[in-house]
Amino acid sequence: MKYLYLILAVVIIMAVGCTDRKGAPTNATIDIVPGDQIPPPDQFVPVEQLPVRTYEEIPKYPIRAYERGIEGIVLMQAFIDSEGAVRKALAARCNQPGWGFEKAAIKAAYMCRYEAAIQNGQPIGIWIAYKVDFVID
Repeated sequence: MKYLYLILAVVIIMAVGCTDRKGAPTNATIDIVPGDQIPPPDQFVPVEQLPVRTYEEIPKYPIRAYERGIEGIVLMQAFIDSEGAVRKALAARCNQPGWGFEKAAIKAAYMCRYEAAIQNGQPIGIWIAYKVDFVID
């Protein structure tokens, strides 16, 4: 059931997008492997097993937001390749755009590692969606 929510989150993220404080779309995408064939984030790929995170990098809290007591949530999308590496990451939506949450979440996403998704018994690359919470303790 939680995988259904994950897929639903991807669809919602793609429909809404991320904007800055003035309502203009932000460019919160970083490609680390130009030229490789990565499908669009909204392309559905059926799998027997979704990727499993084996290492999680905790994003650094943006200093300016921390000093002002601002907390944020970033909805992320990441393409996990057949070896479990993050090949592309983007911040699809952010509730506090312009405070650096998107950039911190993207930077941390590239440092995460996964066990690849499995389709027909073989590892494949697919897009995943997840949430990053920035909370001041």
